Amino acid sequence: MAHFLKHVTEETVALKKLLIPPEFVSKCGRVNLTNPVVLEPTVGDPLELEVELYEDTSGFWLRNGWQKFAYQYSLRKGHYLVFEYKSYSRFKLVMLGANGLDLEFPASRHFSGSGHEQKQQ
Repeated sequence: MAHFLKHVTEETVALKKLLIPPEFVSKCGRVNLTNPVVLEPTVGDPLELEVELYEDTSGFWLRNGWQKFAYQYSLRKGHYLVFEYKSYSRFKLVMLGANGLDLEFPASRHFSGSGHEQKQQ
């Protein structure tokens, strides 16, 4: 299995899209990344979200659908996202707070877009 880590920055939120590291695309193989990309967050209800894969001269991006995902999970500057490639454009997604702990959300498919709690260990 292949993984990549993304640090959420102000630019990540402002651009409304997320760049997939070119090294990951090379390792995974372009033919294994097709539309739509399915994100499977490991928090809350097991909700799958489809996001558009877009290619430009900079590389491969997650865009249409990414903004909704970022809003639903209240992603903010300082958070970390760990993408685990499963197969056929499917990624398991672990979301961590700035402190490195798992983000926790209500076990509901209906997000209000307001806040979340971090798991205390």
